[in-house]
Amino acid sequence: MSGHQLEQLGWRQGSFISYDDLIKINPDLSIAPGTYGIVASHSCDIANQNLIDLPEVEIILAPIVDTVDNGLCGCRNPRKLHAPCKYKHDIVHVEVMHINSFKIDKLTLESIAPVEQLCLTVNGLRDFVAWLASQYSRPVWPTSFNGRLASADPRKKLKKIAKVISIDVSAIYMKLNPNREINNDETYSIQLLATLHPGSTAAQSDILKQLNKMKDIFTAAGFAVTINTQSESEVPISVLRTFQRLYWDDISLTNDHPLPIESPITDPSTT
Repeated sequence: MSGHQLEQLGWRQGSFISYDDLIKINPDLSIAPGTYGIVASHSCDIANQNLIDLPEVEIILAPIVDTVDNGLCGCRNPRKLHAPCKYKHDIVHVEVMHINSFKIDKLTLESIAPVEQLCLTVNGLRDFVAWLASQYSRPVWPTSFNGRLASADPRKKLKKIAKVISIDVSAIYMKLNPNREINNDETYSIQLLATLHPGSTAAQSDILKQLNKMKDIFTAAGFAVTINTQSESEVPISVLRTFQRLYWDDISLTNDHPLPIESPITDPSTT
């Protein structure tokens, strides 16, 4: 079977694999019943005919979560994502982590079919793709910036604000000037931009209230800060390219603070 035929069967980036098919593919998997797998490989790689250079597809375990963590939505955390999906007639969220990924032979997909009743929403697919890319593309902030911010925000209030900010906010971007290490007698100026999903009906006043709380923390660090909100559809690409997306799991980290530990998914009945 060719990659083109896999495409005709419905296999795309973001397609889901059922629990039964996951166990069929890999009987050694130790996962709870009801866990799904989601295809992380790009759709073009799935459809590519060259099985020598592209013989495998990447799968990430994706259980449906009972409680949605707003701080893990909208690609706000580069290590873990809660992505919205349509499940039958409801909206649910699945949880994905890079640590729970594995690869399978591409042609294994010819013997199974994508789950029909579960699919990522339009925004969910966009978040999933952006989250995959963030593993390698997220920005690295200057140590002098991180140090000053950590001193002004010892209780990690920024991350707490990010957890409660409206899900209508697709991303928060920052322009840091200068984007380099600075001396003690210098300071940073910051522009914060919150982009909203196209068609969002969220009250901008509520979002600005949260952004002002963020502004207060940056100001306490000695930074000059301006804030703004705008629909994604209204932000020119030329402007967006001058900003960098904020990932709240990284900001405020310094060399003295190790990265959070990730825990792989396991079947609780086996532990």
